[in-house]
Amino acid sequence: KKKKKKKKKKKKKKKMDFWKDKVVVVTGGTDGIGKALVENLLLLGAKIATCGRSIDKLHQLSIQFVQFPLFYKIADLSKESECAIFIQSVLDHYQKIDILINNAGITMKAE
Repeated sequence: KKKKKKKKKKKKKKKMDFWKDKVVVVTGGTDGIGKALVENLLLLGAKIATCGRSIDKLHQLSIQFVQFPLFYKIADLSKESECAIFIQSVLDHYQKIDILINNAGITMKAE
């Protein structure tokens, strides 16, 4: 039984090591699944870049994770020009993107 416990710890450590210092872009990171991804990936050691349409929600996220590598920008990704500006600002900030999680979307109730 002891050997199994050691293997689990090593496996968990490998999972954390995978995310360590990876630059992960999560679009739509202020609500729902996107926000959960941002929160969890920051805790796993990733460097996060996210965007949303609400500066208030982005600001709240930044306050919640003030000690973490979180870059954010207001952007409406239904506009191609804002997509380009967001991605370029991420590259300017982190110099690379390792993973893109394209989570932003619109719904009938979108504000």
